[in-house]
Amino acid sequence: MLYTILRNREKYGKVTLLYGARTPKDLMFPAEYETWKKANIDLQVTVDRGDETWTGRVGVVPMWFYNLRPDARNTAVLTCGPEIMMRFVIYEALARRIPDERIYVSLERNMKCGQGSCGHCQIGPYFICKDGAVFPYSKLEKFFNVEEY
Repeated sequence: MLYTILRNREKYGKVTLLYGARTPKDLMFPAEYETWKKANIDLQVTVDRGDETWTGRVGVVPMWFYNLRPDARNTAVLTCGPEIMMRFVIYEALARRIPDERIYVSLERNMKCGQGSCGHCQIGPYFICKDGAVFPYSKLEKFFNVEEY
């Protein structure tokens, strides 16, 4: 999605990217951060645990999302990562009255067959391997808090 936004930057207003990782060593794509910032992407990087060299934000993404005050009428939320983190991001988005059909989740459950036969990646009636991996939260709301086995 980020690369689609970058290729079509004129179609999008304010874009905020909250990007988190467990530690500074776990951060991906650091060489691209300046490119994203130059494209007027409000990049906010955080880590769960800093080390002696880390001078940036420390804390989980939902904590930083809590501090945002987006205009719910013009906001879409896209979230990926551990499901527990996404649950809290969704909670914060809904608390800001962002409609559930404009909240998107990218799921990564254990996939085995890749064709919807084995059921390992099933969430409700959907198979992540063939129906996803990106879904509007409105489709998953009643299934999202069911933990995988």
